[in-house]
Amino acid sequence: MPTSLPRSKVKKKQTWNAESVFDSPAAFDAEVESLVESLQGIKKFQSHLGEDPNTFIEAIQAINLLSQRAAKVQVYASLSSAVDTADQPIGIILVQQHLPDPPRVFWLRPG
Repeated sequence: MPTSLPRSKVKKKQTWNAESVFDSPAAFDAEVESLVESLQGIKKFQSHLGEDPNTFIEAIQAINLLSQRAAKVQVYASLSSAVDTADQPIGIILVQQHLPDPPRVFWLRPG
């Protein structure tokens, strides 16, 4: 059975292009931190969604933006975890470093 090459021995052009998502691990870390901090901004909509249509629309737009940013973080983390884990840090662990303790989920409910 053939054995896998360590990532350090694989030609760059045959690896995931993580730099197309974030320029560096530091840029990824900065976005994860910023994303987690941005979650607090959603709380301002709690108990206000039913006040008027503009508030509801603003909340949906804020959620969509956070979702897009989170998807980009998830793609980069997935690329990191899809490599030889003996040779690379796992992307999900990088994300977990930035989560609040305990992790929190914010729910929006009209009313």
